[in-house]
Amino acid sequence: MNKLFRSLLVLVVLAVIATGGYLAWQKSQREKNQVQLLKTANESYLDDQRYISFGTDSDYTFAVPKSYTVSESSTPGVKFLIPGGVDSTTLDSPEKTFDASVVAIEAISNVKPFDNKAIKNHVKNTVLPEVKKTASEDIKTVYAYTGKYRSATITATKDGRQVRQVFVYGGARPYMAVSGTKSDAFLEVINTLISVNDSNIKDDTALIKPVVTATITFLKEGKLQQLYDSASSEFKKKASLNQLTSAVNDSKNDLSRDVLVPGGNIAGNQFFCTLSFQPIEKDGKSTLGSLNLIKEDNQWKLQGLTLPTSSTPSTPTPKKK
Repeated sequence: MNKLFRSLLVLVVLAVIATGGYLAWQKSQREKNQVQLLKTANESYLDDQRYISFGTDSDYTFAVPKSYTVSESSTPGVKFLIPGGVDSTTLDSPEKTFDASVVAIEAISNVKPFDNKAIKNHVKNTVLPEVKKTASEDIKTVYAYTGKYRSATITATKDGRQVRQVFVYGGARPYMAVSGTKSDAFLEVINTLISVNDSNIKDDTALIKPVVTATITFLKEGKLQQLYDSASSEFKKKASLNQLTSAVNDSKNDLSRDVLVPGGNIAGNQFFCTLSFQPIEKDGKSTLGSLNLIKEDNQWKLQGLTLPTSSTPSTPTPKKK
């Protein structure tokens, strides 16, 4: 009996050691995969612009597929990547939106970063019921570890046709990406979407955000000499202080509103973003402007400005190669 007990004890100890070794190996592999994931995200699609989403719980970045533009204003918190030639005003239903090859990205703010259990619960309790409600009851869900963190891929089909592709990911910035199919644009987004802090553009982002904030403050407070003095040399060649003052005076009503900047595109040494002037009345409409920065002498400076009712000479949006 003692020999049998000792043999069983040895087997149990060996099993524990083997399990511990396997878990340690699995953890090591996930850490290696995470390093590779971030490397791939930073080094892929280098000819495409990077979109930077501003916000304490949504500061992420991703490559913008060629011919696509990012729409920020239709649904708060959601970024829509819209193919060229598609009229966004016609996208008044989920079916029309995703049939038009649109890709939607939404930060998941109610899931803490790096919480693998919470992201799985969010998928089961929130995402799957929503997909069943808006797309189809016929769905397939595959859970996996993408790098160190939990992901879920959800495919919905209806009448033999795929109608929805959803990818949910935890990590530093939990998010959900949605499209009609597993398109090239969809794959480009999910393969490059990472937190700004994990990206190669984090230093530039840290410099861009305060310049955008300061520009808006100068405009709203009428500190135009300070704004003009801090602008790029190209801006000063194309616009005088008087022209800037005239443009700002023409847009005083808009500048009295709250101004939101959800994010913007960076391409090399240029950054472009939309200024959204919020309505004062509950049922009012936002008005839009734009802001263009350029990196000059290792500093980000005002390069172009468009206000809702007037504009100073501005440079065009950075073009994709």
